Amino acid sequence: MRKNNKSNIPETFPCEVCGYTMKKFNHVYDNNQYGKTYYKCDNCGHKICKIN
Repeated sequence: MRKNNKSNIPETFPCEVCGYTMKKFNHVYDNNQYGKTYYKCDNCGHKICKIN
């Protein structure tokens, strides 16, 4: 069984498109489930999913 340590999940992530800071996007139905964390850039709107 995989241990999901939520303390290791960063609150921000650099945007790969424009370079601005992406923040956690909590409006996704499976956010923080299955080891996934979603981020959205406030500048360009780019979204990304990172697997923890």
